[in-house]
Amino acid sequence: MKKRMFVVGLFLMMFIVSGFTASYIKKNYARTLQLALKFSGVRPERIIHQQEEQDHIDLFLTDGADLTLVIVQVKEKKGRKNYEITQTNKMEKLFSEEDSSRSNSETIKNQLEMLASIEDTPFSFEEEIHKSFGKRLFFIGTSQNKKIKNLRIDGQKPTNIFTYNYKGIVNYVYYYEELKLDHKEIKVRM
Repeated sequence: MKKRMFVVGLFLMMFIVSGFTASYIKKNYARTLQLALKFSGVRPERIIHQQEEQDHIDLFLTDGADLTLVIVQVKEKKGRKNYEITQTNKMEKLFSEEDSSRSNSETIKNQLEMLASIEDTPFSFEEEIHKSFGKRLFFIGTSQNKKIKNLRIDGQKPTNIFTYNYKGIVNYVYYYEELKLDHKEIKVRM
């Protein structure tokens, strides 16, 4: 009886240790971007845009009208790259079938003034790559108006603008990696 309990206990311990080992390997040894996405359950067909930066990669994923920004940190250790998803932000119902007023410069200005007024928010973390508040403002929006290609906020062009076709309607997605705002008067021009 003792021998049987010992064998069962040993088997359970091996099972638990192998589970921890597998999760550690999945988290820490994704040597390719595709492997990191696979480990986190992201299907490649959901990626609509990929922007590579010096130390991270921004991935824009869609699920119908929702847009998710996934930040993949690229770390090099002993000559090998390791890809780790460090941040995920989901924006629900960002895309619409109807013509929206979000492209209106006054609406953009109001959004930015609201963000600038609540800089000391409790959900802005120091370890985030893209912050929604503070000195480095990450700002994203959509428009169905082609004029958004000429958007300037306090004289700054968006980091990137790309298109996404949602239910036959072309949406222009624009974002700023590090938008610096003039807190006295924010100027938006299209």
